[in-house]
Amino acid sequence: MRVLIYPKSINPYHELLYSPIRAAHPADKFTYLAASPRNLLFFPLAIAVKRLQGYRVFHLHWHTFYLDAKYGVPGRKFISLINTLICLGSIKLLGYKLVWTVHNVLPHEPQTSNDRVVTRLTARAASALIVHSAHTIAELHEQGADTSKAVIIPHGNYDGIYPRSLSRAQARAKLGIKPHEKVVLFFGNLRPHKGVEDLLAAYTKLAAQDAYKNTRLVIAGACRDASLGKIIADTARKSKHILYREGNVADEDVAMYFDASDIACLPFQSVTTSGSIILAATFGMPLVTPRLGAIKEIPAGAGVLYDPSEKDALQRALQKTFTTDASLPKMAKASRGYADSLAWENIARKTYAVLRKTLAGSTTAAS
Repeated sequence: MRVLIYPKSINPYHELLYSPIRAAHPADKFTYLAASPRNLLFFPLAIAVKRLQGYRVFHLHWHTFYLDAKYGVPGRKFISLINTLICLGSIKLLGYKLVWTVHNVLPHEPQTSNDRVVTRLTARAASALIVHSAHTIAELHEQGADTSKAVIIPHGNYDGIYPRSLSRAQARAKLGIKPHEKVVLFFGNLRPHKGVEDLLAAYTKLAAQDAYKNTRLVIAGACRDASLGKIIADTARKSKHILYREGNVADEDVAMYFDASDIACLPFQSVTTSGSIILAATFGMPLVTPRLGAIKEIPAGAGVLYDPSEKDALQRALQKTFTTDASLPKMAKASRGYADSLAWENIARKTYAVLRKTLAGSTTAAS
């Protein structure tokens, strides 16, 4: 079996998935196709060459067929829609079996002039859909997409990817955090849908009270949204309680942020699957996050999962974690237990089975 994987990603997710598959099935071939400008321009030709080389399964992860806003092309979203439809059509026209792993039912920021159509057409064209939770199936159904070929396979943990080379004291010293301070961490790419502004507002209210003078908020991650970046930077500049580290975090520094912190807060406004939450659980962090999307499936004891529709719910969730020291070790243990349930060996085995059945023409059903 030869599988073409698109697009190639810097996220460890891909190799965590495909490495055990390659090890178990050395006779099969799994090859990435990068979403480079050249491949995007000549996508039908690029996959036609691979088809002639014997590739028969196309494993799609993200719809990176769109023009980036940085190019400033007039009618960019409509052009992106047409190009996306051409690319999806060429996959089917060339006889590939399409498997779509639905990381996002709809993109967080619009990519084309009609992303809903793209979702529906991809689901219809696919021979199988891999989803990370039952909630994703419900989301697809809400968008009018065909879910009859969906198979539930969870997102795995990040064990072994980010080395822990510092003690808690050393990690805090490097970040300028005092030993007695209680630290809440937001870690990951900074985008509007992730609720960072909500976190800043909730935490700022708490930090103004004497009871929370020994707390810190650490925000670490790259921000491509200029207006959001300015809001975060300006708020952090005005508060001695907020530490903002903008930019991509080097792999060797990832563990430092988690080991220096007490709580991970990820107050998403919308989410299908969150690698950020699974990363935090891998480090055994108590979680503060809303009951949305696949997050609903996280064990309740892993932190404080709040109802985002309730007034001041995020602020109250932070208060609870700041004031219940005795509960944090139990939350940490439950969080790490959740990560333990997401071992890659089983996930890789199930994924390979879907790819193999797809190639053989078998139908799959939600499980």
